[in-house]
Amino acid sequence: MSEQNTTRNDGERRRRRSRSDRRSSGNRSNSGRSRSSSESRAPRKPKNPVVAFFKRIFGLEDSSSPSGRRDGSTRSERSEPSSRERSRNDRPERSGRSDSAQNGSGPSDKLDLNEITTPKLYIGNLSYDASESDLFDLFSTVGAVQNIEIARDKSMNSKGFGFAEMATVEAARALAEKFHRTQFMDRQLVVTGARKP
Repeated sequence: MSEQNTTRNDGERRRRRSRSDRRSSGNRSNSGRSRSSSESRAPRKPKNPVVAFFKRIFGLEDSSSPSGRRDGSTRSERSEPSSRERSRNDRPERSGRSDSAQNGSGPSDKLDLNEITTPKLYIGNLSYDASESDLFDLFSTVGAVQNIEIARDKSMNSKGFGFAEMATVEAARALAEKFHRTQFMDRQLVVTGARKP
């Protein structure tokens, strides 16, 4: 009789296990369904206010989203110009630009020799391959050169500008007059009077 009880108990245990397995597998499938449905119903993340601000500024908002204006209007709906637009419309017309601005020649194109009051000159727009000896040879054709310095960074690469010191102010003016806006090593030199620090 004990054998029959053990077989009955074993049978009941198996049934219970299969029922619990069915329940757990059913719960798994239901939980999967509930997750997918809850994901679709989940509230959206709140928008980053900084991103929303720049989208509104640059007009990159979705057409379905509200414009963010308190009155509910959009830019195209407003008929009256803003105060900024009104002030732009009230401005007088600009006068024509000067000939030098239209031709692309700026204020540094015209050299004023009266600005050169010292023998030290600024040499700008230098080639990065130019050395002090190259400039010394070039400038010594005009007059006596006292010193040439090319500005360099920490790794001793040229910064593209330098200074030349001539013997006299007259030699500095002659050098500036001769070499300002001339080609040297495929670059157009800028030669002006050096400013005091």
